[in-house]
Amino acid sequence: MSLVQVYLDHVHVIQPATDHILIGAISDYVLGYTRIVEALHAGRPLTVVVRHPTCAAWLRAAQDKYGPERIQVQEVTGRERLAELEGVEVPAWAGDETSARQVEQGGAPIHDRLEHEPADLEPPVAPPRPPQPDPAGTWTADKWLDWAVAHYLPYRFWLEDTGQYDDEIAAQADAYAEWLYAHYPALRLTYPRMVYQGLLTLRDRLAGPAPVLIVVADNLNGKFLPDLARNLQAQGFFAEQSVPLLAMLPSCTEVSKKCLFVGQPEPFRGTAYEKPTLAAWEPALGGRRVRYLSGIGVLRSVRRREHDVYFLNYTPVDQALHDDEGQTGVPASAAVRQRLRALAGDVRTFAERIGAERDLLVIVVSDHGSTRIPAKAPNPIDRRFYAGRVEDRHHRYVTISDKELAALPDNVRFECYVFERKRFDLPTNYLAARSTYRFAEAGEGIYVHGGLSPEETIVPLTVFTPAAVTPSPN
Repeated sequence: MSLVQVYLDHVHVIQPATDHILIGAISDYVLGYTRIVEALHAGRPLTVVVRHPTCAAWLRAAQDKYGPERIQVQEVTGRERLAELEGVEVPAWAGDETSARQVEQGGAPIHDRLEHEPADLEPPVAPPRPPQPDPAGTWTADKWLDWAVAHYLPYRFWLEDTGQYDDEIAAQADAYAEWLYAHYPALRLTYPRMVYQGLLTLRDRLAGPAPVLIVVADNLNGKFLPDLARNLQAQGFFAEQSVPLLAMLPSCTEVSKKCLFVGQPEPFRGTAYEKPTLAAWEPALGGRRVRYLSGIGVLRSVRRREHDVYFLNYTPVDQALHDDEGQTGVPASAAVRQRLRALAGDVRTFAERIGAERDLLVIVVSDHGSTRIPAKAPNPIDRRFYAGRVEDRHHRYVTISDKELAALPDNVRFECYVFERKRFDLPTNYLAARSTYRFAEAGEGIYVHGGLSPEETIVPLTVFTPAAVTPSPN
């Protein structure tokens, strides 16, 4: 039996079970197809019920691509379903519509009766191994980012998805981190691709006249950007440009996100985002009306256009990546994609509510990424040593007082990158774990951040525009 069973149910005679995927409209297709691919790669059985004819045609093409031993597409008729329920042959003169009505009146829902026999599937196809970075020691920051985005990150994300650890790839990440730490003091203040500079480079577009929605998506690195782009495209918004940016260090929310929201190389003090955001951007945008939205619920509450630029603090991706798969039973990738699909729908309905379907400029940017570290990865950090010396402890970074920092032995620098508060304009001192090291064992079911690896520090800024844009007045 095929691993993925697809039923084409144009007469609506199948009642999907809770663990089935229902594709009832074109807008359901992206998430449904993503779940199919995930099931194929993971070797998990999956049942899909399709009721939209265009989606049915697309999934027939998927069967041709993967082969019937992996995906089996079967059309379900009212006659066949009634025959299954009644245990008798239904004559041809009883058409599908009649049989479908009979099923609705007396048939029980279909539950998963299939005895799945998962096939031994090959893991996802590996991208080419990345070339060694900076062989002559002359690379610029742009060259490092281009290498990471084009070569390192695709391979690193594949390793994450297949649960593998590779010493050579880890060494490449270490080389990047060493370069980044050595050059960060200058990059922080002058490099135009620092994350706090991203929105500043778009100031002319933010200044009008089109309405703008800026989605600050916490913990969204390049791994899931294609999923978001597909979902937004399905809602009528197309990616116009995308550039990689460098997170502020250490790669944590309380540093990088605060810098991003105010367009400054040092994080603002306090925990409330609204006042610093308005104070930074309203004067910079020539008096345009700016509103800070603390979450998706607040975005949904906006019923009319009363502002020009909206900043959405979007955290569901970060929450999904920090959830332990072993506890939730839901793969992090599936949880993230579900949230991104919902976000795309919220962007569309927001545009409709404020009358901006044709000209809403959508900018998606993140504060930092994250990494998934296998248990087998080396970790020489003695957690007991740091237990009584640090204050705010996370998997990949900790905070430490001036007194305790001064008392640390020199060998700490072989385990951690040190970020002194005075040198880097930080509210406190930070230690960020080197390489794959961590201050707390994360397990293999969650993503962590705070370190200097490419996947933790390189984030995309992407501009989306509607399919039809209202011309600007002359």
